Amino acid sequence: MAESNKSTVLVTGAGGRTGQIVYKKLKERSDQYTARGLVRTQESKEKIGGADDVWIGDIRDEESIVPAIQGIDALIILTSAVPKMKPGFDLAKGGRPEFGFDDGAYPEQNFEKLYETQIEVETSQSNIE
Repeated sequence: MAESNKSTVLVTGAGGRTGQIVYKKLKERSDQYTARGLVRTQESKEKIGGADDVWIGDIRDEESIVPAIQGIDALIILTSAVPKMKPGFDLAKGGRPEFGFDDGAYPEQNFEKLYETQIEVETSQSNIE
């Protein structure tokens, strides 16, 4: 814990709709929580104030998120995988577009990677094997 009476909480997806709300609410309760945010881009960081407690990283890239995870007491996962429209859809021809995820970017893969990274970081900090 950052301070004995405060929990350090990391909000992943802090630049998203729900993430912004949660991050803001934690910041409003600074007597109880030390809020941290994790976003994917500098633009998202600036959108939520650009504070030093907001990290830029990708949950699929372990090295980019380790600094944000180190020393946290709680993790609120609000990241989401964003489907992309598959090529070939032509609005003029009618029909429905198809959507999918890039390889390695399915929601369950993102969550699994984030959990694994958090466990690895926490284990290394506490000397648990």
